Amino acid sequence: MNHAKASLSHVISVLTRTQAHSLFFTRANSRADVNATLDRVATGAETTVEGIDSNLDPAIHRRLLDLGFTPGSHIEVLRAAPLGDPRIYRLAGYEVALRAQQARHIIVREDS
Repeated sequence: MNHAKASLSHVISVLTRTQAHSLFFTRANSRADVNATLDRVATGAETTVEGIDSNLDPAIHRRLLDLGFTPGSHIEVLRAAPLGDPRIYRLAGYEVALRAQQARHIIVREDS
């Protein structure tokens, strides 16, 4: 009887650790989705700008804002150059090319 209780206790302990592990990684993955960047959005997908990385050089930050990458702007990823960089984005009625190095500083959320 004691052996059965010990085994059941062990199973419950393992399940609890597994569930806790699962919850941690689910939360971590959902946090990563919230902070997705434009360079990771698939070609053909649409997204909305959440903001621009605050650690970016102020001149580049200003230029991205001037190009229309402002919070709330709707962006469509149109196509990529033959080697994948730069990519062409449509926003505010025009198309703009950005390299991945620049696009990775634009924080977006996926449109549902």
